[in-house]
Amino acid sequence: KRAIVRAFYDGAVCSGTRAEAYLRTLGMAAANIGRKYDVVDNRFFSDGTDSIRQELARRGGAIVQPYFLWVGRYCAEKNLDYLLTSYHGYRTRGGKLGLTLVGYGPLEGAVRKRIQELDLISSVVVAGACGPEGLLEFYASAGCLVLPSIKDTWGLVVNEALASGLPVIVADKCGCADDLVLGRGTGVVISPDEPFALTMAMLKIGAMSQEERRTMGDRGRSVIAEFSPEMWTDEVLHVIRKTGKVEA
Repeated sequence: KRAIVRAFYDGAVCSGTRAEAYLRTLGMAAANIGRKYDVVDNRFFSDGTDSIRQELARRGGAIVQPYFLWVGRYCAEKNLDYLLTSYHGYRTRGGKLGLTLVGYGPLEGAVRKRIQELDLISSVVVAGACGPEGLLEFYASAGCLVLPSIKDTWGLVVNEALASGLPVIVADKCGCADDLVLGRGTGVVISPDEPFALTMAMLKIGAMSQEERRTMGDRGRSVIAEFSPEMWTDEVLHVIRKTGKVEA
Protein backbone atom coordinates (compact mmCIF):
# COMPACT_ATOMS: atom_id res chain seq x y z
CA LYS A 1 0.00 0.00 0.00
CA ARG A 2 2.84 2.40 0.82
CA ALA A 3 4.31 1.86 -2.66
CA ILE A 4 0.95 2.46 -4.35
CA VAL A 5 0.23 5.61 -2.34
CA ARG A 6 3.68 7.06 -3.02
CA ALA A 7 3.54 6.21 -6.71
CA PHE A 8 0.04 7.39 -7.60
CA TYR A 9 -1.27 9.84 -4.97
CA ASP A 10 -0.11 13.33 -4.04
CA GLY A 11 -2.77 14.13 -1.44
CA ALA A 12 -6.11 13.10 0.02
CA VAL A 13 -9.19 14.31 1.83
CA CYS A 14 -10.17 11.75 4.46
CA SER A 15 -12.47 11.05 7.39
CA GLY A 16 -10.90 12.79 10.35
CA THR A 17 -7.96 12.26 12.66
CA ARG A 18 -7.80 8.47 12.55
CA ALA A 19 -7.88 8.27 8.77
CA GLU A 20 -5.19 10.94 8.57
CA ALA A 21 -2.98 8.95 10.92
CA TYR A 22 -3.45 5.87 8.74
CA LEU A 23 -2.52 7.77 5.57
CA ARG A 24 0.60 9.06 7.28
CA THR A 25 1.66 5.48 8.04
CA LEU A 26 1.40 4.89 4.28
CA GLY A 27 3.86 7.68 3.65
CA MET A 28 1.60 10.59 2.74
CA ALA A 29 2.76 13.98 3.98
CA ALA A 30 0.54 15.48 6.68
CA ALA A 31 0.47 18.82 4.87
CA ASN A 32 -1.18 17.12 1.87
CA ILE A 33 -4.05 15.60 3.83
CA GLY A 34 -7.45 17.22 4.42
CA ARG A 35 -9.58 15.77 7.24
CA LYS A 36 -13.14 17.02 6.75
CA TYR A 37 -14.47 14.55 4.22
CA ASP A 38 -17.59 13.38 6.12
CA VAL A 39 -20.02 16.29 6.30
CA VAL A 40 -23.76 16.87 6.02
CA ASP A 41 -25.92 19.91 5.31
CA ASN A 42 -25.78 21.26 8.87
CA ARG A 43 -28.21 24.05 8.08
CA PHE A 44 -30.89 21.61 6.92
CA PHE A 45 -30.84 19.84 10.28
CA SER A 46 -30.38 22.88 12.53
CA ASP A 47 -33.01 25.03 10.82
CA GLY A 48 -35.39 22.12 10.33
CA THR A 49 -35.34 20.91 13.93
CA ASP A 50 -35.54 24.46 15.30
CA SER A 51 -38.61 25.11 13.16
CA ILE A 52 -40.31 21.95 14.43
CA ARG A 53 -39.52 22.77 18.06
CA GLN A 54 -40.81 26.32 17.66
CA GLU A 55 -44.03 25.04 16.13
CA LEU A 56 -44.49 22.54 18.97
CA ALA A 57 -43.96 25.30 21.52
CA ARG A 58 -46.39 27.59 19.70
CA ARG A 59 -49.05 24.90 19.86
CA GLY A 60 -48.36 24.29 23.52
CA GLY A 61 -47.02 20.84 22.78
CA ALA A 62 -43.45 21.22 24.00
CA ILE A 63 -41.70 17.89 24.53
CA VAL A 64 -42.24 16.63 28.09
CA GLN A 65 -40.26 13.40 27.89
CA PRO A 66 -37.43 13.12 25.35
CA TYR A 67 -35.95 9.77 24.38
CA PHE A 68 -32.76 8.09 23.27
CA LEU A 69 -32.54 7.84 19.49
CA TRP A 70 -30.70 5.39 17.26
CA VAL A 71 -30.61 5.91 13.48
CA GLY A 72 -29.05 3.47 11.05
CA ARG A 73 -29.16 0.10 9.34
CA TYR A 74 -30.08 -3.07 11.21
CA CYS A 75 -26.81 -4.96 10.69
CA ALA A 76 -24.17 -6.61 12.89
CA GLU A 77 -21.73 -3.69 12.85
CA LYS A 78 -24.28 -1.39 14.47
CA ASN A 79 -24.22 -3.51 17.66
CA LEU A 80 -27.95 -3.40 18.28
CA ASP A 81 -28.04 -6.31 20.72
CA TYR A 82 -25.57 -4.40 22.91
CA LEU A 83 -27.74 -1.30 22.61
CA LEU A 84 -30.88 -3.14 23.68
CA THR A 85 -29.15 -5.03 26.51
CA SER A 86 -27.63 -1.78 27.76
CA TYR A 87 -30.95 0.00 27.53
CA HIS A 88 -32.56 -2.83 29.53
CA GLY A 89 -29.89 -2.22 32.19
CA TYR A 90 -30.72 1.48 32.10
CA ARG A 91 -34.42 0.79 32.70
CA THR A 92 -33.81 -1.71 35.51
CA ARG A 93 -31.68 0.93 37.23
CA GLY A 94 -34.55 3.41 37.22
CA GLY A 95 -34.04 5.14 33.87
CA LYS A 96 -37.23 6.68 32.50
CA LEU A 97 -36.41 7.81 28.96
CA GLY A 98 -37.69 5.76 26.05
CA LEU A 99 -35.68 4.45 23.10
CA THR A 100 -36.61 4.94 19.44
CA LEU A 101 -34.98 3.02 16.58
CA VAL A 102 -35.14 4.53 13.09
CA GLY A 103 -33.88 2.48 10.16
CA TYR A 104 -34.08 -0.73 8.19
CA GLY A 105 -31.96 -3.76 7.42
CA PRO A 106 -31.61 -7.54 7.51
CA LEU A 107 -31.57 -7.83 11.29
CA GLU A 108 -34.86 -6.01 11.92
CA GLY A 109 -36.64 -9.27 12.78
CA ALA A 110 -33.91 -10.20 15.27
CA VAL A 111 -34.14 -6.74 16.82
CA ARG A 112 -37.89 -7.03 17.30
CA LYS A 113 -37.47 -10.47 18.83
CA ARG A 114 -34.80 -9.20 21.24
CA ILE A 115 -37.07 -6.37 22.33
CA GLN A 116 -39.72 -8.92 23.25
CA GLU A 117 -37.23 -11.14 25.08
CA LEU A 118 -36.10 -8.19 27.21
CA ASP A 119 -39.70 -7.12 27.87
CA LEU A 120 -39.06 -3.69 26.36
CA ILE A 121 -42.08 -3.48 24.07
CA SER A 122 -43.62 -0.64 26.08
CA SER A 123 -40.48 1.50 26.09
CA VAL A 124 -38.81 0.85 22.70
CA VAL A 125 -40.31 2.20 19.47
CA VAL A 126 -39.27 0.57 16.20
CA ALA A 127 -40.10 3.39 13.82
CA GLY A 128 -38.87 1.95 10.52
CA ALA A 129 -37.07 3.86 7.80
CA CYS A 130 -37.81 7.42 6.75
CA GLY A 131 -36.45 10.16 4.52
CA PRO A 132 -34.60 13.33 5.55
CA GLU A 133 -37.76 15.30 6.32
CA GLY A 134 -39.02 12.52 8.55
CA LEU A 135 -35.70 12.35 10.35
CA LEU A 136 -36.10 15.96 11.38
CA GLU A 137 -39.14 15.03 13.44
CA PHE A 138 -37.16 12.44 15.39
CA TYR A 139 -34.12 14.65 15.92
CA ALA A 140 -36.34 17.53 17.04
CA SER A 141 -38.00 15.55 19.82
CA ALA A 142 -35.16 13.25 20.93
CA GLY A 143 -33.00 13.89 23.98
CA CYS A 144 -29.80 12.12 22.88
CA LEU A 145 -28.45 10.14 19.93
CA VAL A 146 -26.79 6.77 20.65
CA LEU A 147 -24.34 5.12 18.23
CA PRO A 148 -22.74 2.01 19.80
CA SER A 149 -21.23 0.55 16.59
CA ILE A 150 -18.37 -1.95 16.72
CA LYS A 151 -17.25 -0.77 13.29
CA ASP A 152 -18.01 2.60 11.71
CA THR A 153 -15.60 4.54 9.49
CA TRP A 154 -17.19 7.79 10.64
CA GLY A 155 -20.91 7.93 11.58
CA LEU A 156 -22.73 10.70 9.74
CA VAL A 157 -25.76 10.39 12.00
CA VAL A 158 -23.60 11.99 14.69
CA ASN A 159 -23.13 15.03 12.42
CA GLU A 160 -26.88 15.17 11.94
CA ALA A 161 -27.59 14.90 15.67
CA LEU A 162 -25.06 17.58 16.62
CA ALA A 163 -26.44 19.93 13.96
CA SER A 164 -29.87 19.25 15.46
CA GLY A 165 -28.65 20.33 18.89
CA LEU A 166 -28.55 16.89 20.54
CA PRO A 167 -25.96 15.43 22.90
CA VAL A 168 -24.56 12.11 21.72
CA ILE A 169 -23.26 8.81 23.09
CA VAL A 170 -20.76 7.35 20.63
CA ALA A 171 -18.66 4.18 20.65
CA ASP A 172 -14.91 4.64 20.44
CA LYS A 173 -14.97 2.36 17.37
CA CYS A 174 -16.64 5.16 15.37
CA GLY A 175 -14.24 7.34 13.43
CA CYS A 176 -16.04 10.53 14.40
CA ALA A 177 -15.52 9.99 18.14
CA ASP A 178 -12.09 11.66 18.22
CA ASP A 179 -13.06 14.70 16.18
CA LEU A 180 -16.64 15.40 17.26
CA VAL A 181 -17.03 14.08 20.81
CA LEU A 182 -13.87 13.25 22.77
CA GLY A 183 -12.88 16.29 24.80
CA ARG A 184 -15.40 18.49 22.96
CA GLY A 185 -18.15 18.54 25.59
CA THR A 186 -20.75 17.28 23.11
CA GLY A 187 -21.49 13.92 24.72
CA VAL A 188 -19.94 10.69 25.97
CA VAL A 189 -17.54 8.26 24.27
CA ILE A 190 -17.93 4.66 25.41
CA SER A 191 -16.20 1.36 24.70
CA PRO A 192 -18.66 -1.28 23.47
CA ASP A 193 -16.20 -3.88 24.78
CA GLU A 194 -17.23 -2.90 28.31
CA PRO A 195 -20.60 -4.51 29.22
CA PHE A 196 -21.97 -1.65 31.34
CA ALA A 197 -20.38 1.36 29.62
CA LEU A 198 -23.42 2.27 27.57
CA THR A 199 -25.82 1.73 30.47
CA MET A 200 -23.78 4.11 32.63
CA ALA A 201 -23.64 6.70 29.84
CA MET A 202 -27.40 6.49 29.39
CA LEU A 203 -27.91 6.98 33.10
CA LYS A 204 -25.62 10.02 33.00
CA ILE A 205 -27.34 11.69 30.04
CA GLY A 206 -30.80 10.62 31.21
CA ALA A 207 -30.26 12.24 34.61
CA MET A 208 -29.43 15.62 33.07
CA SER A 209 -31.97 18.40 33.10
CA GLN A 210 -33.41 19.67 29.85
CA GLU A 211 -31.25 22.78 30.24
CA GLU A 212 -28.07 20.72 30.71
CA ARG A 213 -28.81 18.71 27.58
CA ARG A 214 -29.54 21.90 25.69
CA THR A 215 -26.19 23.37 26.76
CA MET A 216 -24.42 20.24 25.56
CA GLY A 217 -26.38 20.42 22.32
CA ASP A 218 -25.34 24.04 21.80
CA ARG A 219 -21.70 23.00 22.13
CA GLY A 220 -22.37 20.28 19.59
CA ARG A 221 -23.62 22.82 17.09
CA SER A 222 -20.46 24.87 17.55
CA VAL A 223 -18.29 21.81 16.98
CA ILE A 224 -20.15 20.55 13.91
CA ALA A 225 -19.90 24.00 12.33
CA GLU A 226 -16.26 23.05 11.70
CA PHE A 227 -17.50 20.12 9.58
CA SER A 228 -19.65 21.62 6.83
CA PRO A 229 -19.83 21.35 3.03
CA GLU A 230 -18.09 24.72 2.88
CA MET A 231 -15.25 23.47 5.08
CA TRP A 232 -15.00 20.33 2.92
CA THR A 233 -14.60 22.55 -0.15
CA ASP A 234 -11.83 24.51 1.57
CA GLU A 235 -10.02 21.27 2.47
CA VAL A 236 -10.18 20.01 -1.11
CA LEU A 237 -8.86 23.29 -2.48
CA HIS A 238 -6.09 23.32 0.15
CA VAL A 239 -4.95 19.83 -0.85
CA ILE A 240 -5.07 20.64 -4.57
CA ARG A 241 -3.03 23.80 -4.07
CA LYS A 242 -0.61 22.13 -1.67
CA THR A 243 0.13 19.35 -4.15
CA GLY A 244 0.74 21.90 -6.88
CA LYS A 245 -2.05 20.81 -9.20
CA VAL A 246 -3.48 24.28 -9.77
CA GLU A 247 -2.27 27.84 -9.63
CA ALA A 248 -3.65 30.17 -6.95
